[in-house]
Amino acid sequence: MEIVPIAPAHIAGFTRLILGIAREDIFAMRADSLSAEAVRRFVERQLVDGAPMFVAMDNDQLVGWCEVSLGEADFTAHTGVLSMGVLYGYRGQGVGSWLIRKCIAASRSMGLERIEISVLENNPKALDFYKQHGFVVEGYKRRSLRIGETYHDETLLAMLLNQAAVQQPAAV
Repeated sequence: MEIVPIAPAHIAGFTRLILGIAREDIFAMRADSLSAEAVRRFVERQLVDGAPMFVAMDNDQLVGWCEVSLGEADFTAHTGVLSMGVLYGYRGQGVGSWLIRKCIAASRSMGLERIEISVLENNPKALDFYKQHGFVVEGYKRRSLRIGETYHDETLLAMLLNQAAVQQPAAV
């Protein structure tokens, strides 16, 4: 298993990977709403932005990814939004942990101060995974997504990367 930064040569494999994971219906993405062109544009944007994005390779097959999309407005430039996925047969083998550690380290190195993620209520394993890697629950969004006729709640999590910069509340 090898964890590498994504490159243009990975786009076709990444498209297959993300569409396969989206079909599981436990993520906030739908395979029928993703096109190969949209995925290509997304990867190219990540590369242009210099955003952290890594893929897990098993021989020549992409089996997982982790990326942090950068905030576009001045007031969110310190924040990134994490997204990741690992193919079903590769989960529970440390692939996700390797990926997320690389992404967090790259985010910290580029000066990001905060990483956010949301998890659907039907994915408790993901919620536990992010908590184990230092993310803290900040809140909930009830009925925030409607997929087909089904509503889903989201748990909002975040990680502050530079704890020294976090101001502590003044003593009263």
